[in-house]
Amino acid sequence: MQRIISVLLLSFFGLLHAACGETGKTYATIEDARSVRLFERGWLPDILPPSAHSIAVRTDLYLGAADGRFEFQERDSGVFFAKVSPAAIDPRWKPEWKEFHAQWSRSGYQGYTFANDMSTWLFMCARTEGGSQHCVWLKRSNG
Repeated sequence: MQRIISVLLLSFFGLLHAACGETGKTYATIEDARSVRLFERGWLPDILPPSAHSIAVRTDLYLGAADGRFEFQERDSGVFFAKVSPAAIDPRWKPEWKEFHAQWSRSGYQGYTFANDMSTWLFMCARTEGGSQHCVWLKRSNG
């Protein structure tokens, strides 16, 4: 009987961890991301340009953090970059944010931030050989 209870408890905690742990999803288009309310749920701000595609999002529900990537057509650069600010290293950034910024900067990416009342995002973007913009990003909750 004790063994059955142990197995049930382990199963329960495993399911709980899976429900509260990391999840990941990729959306082919911005319309696909909107259809599942990705922006409304706050994982990404609704500032991506209309041509955004290959939107990958990995979330950690327990920490309220997320990261991912997306691409968009060069013609929409002005739409996106008008909504973000050039990233300056913030002494309040956690070490993993500083390393993320440094790593992508070494690869030729430029840093940008966007914040609202709930969260802050760090975007690292670069032009691809195919003429589109490729961005990787991190999100943290404010508070």
